Amino acid sequence: MVAYSGAPPPPPPTPAAFTTASLSISPTGINPGETVTISVLASNTGEEAGIYTLTLIINGTVEARQRIVLAGSASQTVSFTISRHQAGTYSVDINGASGYFTVGAAAPSATTLIPNPQPLAEPSGQLIGGILAATAAAITIPLLLRRRRSREITANRAG
Repeated sequence: MVAYSGAPPPPPPTPAAFTTASLSISPTGINPGETVTISVLASNTGEEAGIYTLTLIINGTVEARQRIVLAGSASQTVSFTISRHQAGTYSVDINGASGYFTVGAAAPSATTLIPNPQPLAEPSGQLIGGILAATAAAITIPLLLRRRRSREITANRAG
């Protein structure tokens, strides 16, 4: 018979479990080539420490990843800095926390010179002749090689 005395042993700690919240995008509107900082609060709701990978997805494409180690019941803000050169609205997702930012069209500066378009030069007769000769050679050479190979195969079978 085993005698039991005292309190039962404590339950084991809960494993690491992670959440993301409080997505922040700053600024939410930029000009092409400028940077935007995207931050999120990652939290470990478990009691044990763990490794968490945060994935930044922009318009459905993975842009970057960051791995962090969080102690039990700890939180950490994780930031990504990116830039875009095309005007448009970009959707952002980091492990389920989502938002968006906008890149505006760049206005030409006062010092930007816009050249007058130059008319395209007409192709010369030599250029056109060269293109036709190269095309004819590209068609004729494989046909001649095929015919030669066919004759060699026929000669080998007959011999």
